[in-house]
Amino acid sequence: MSFEVSFDHNGNIVSLRFIGTVNYDTLIAIMTDLFQHPEFKKGYDGICDTRDALLELSYDDFIKFRAWLETQDKEGQTHGRLAIVADTNLNFATSRMWEGLSVGYYKGLQVFKNEEDACNWLQTSA
Repeated sequence: MSFEVSFDHNGNIVSLRFIGTVNYDTLIAIMTDLFQHPEFKKGYDGICDTRDALLELSYDDFIKFRAWLETQDKEGQTHGRLAIVADTNLNFATSRMWEGLSVGYYKGLQVFKNEEDACNWLQTSA
């Protein structure tokens, strides 16, 4: 499992691309690396591309992940919006599960089948 990250400081967007199998442990490792990245800003919106990944995350994994995220957030603030790109049925359904469990953590979260729709949502719902 690996990931790529890039930052659009003009648009206030962080882009993540997951590659390979993502389970709970790899998700925690990815987010730890992201939070420690010198360019990371909490208020940014995000786009997470799962098209090159296999999400192996359960309901219980997401419950633990949500609790872990909240321990990382000392200010208790709501984070920017997150668009997830998931082009397979499994990744789409898994991402929709996270959409439901993350209510209140992000200003908004939506799952899309293609990157164009995800980018349009981030641009138009600002």
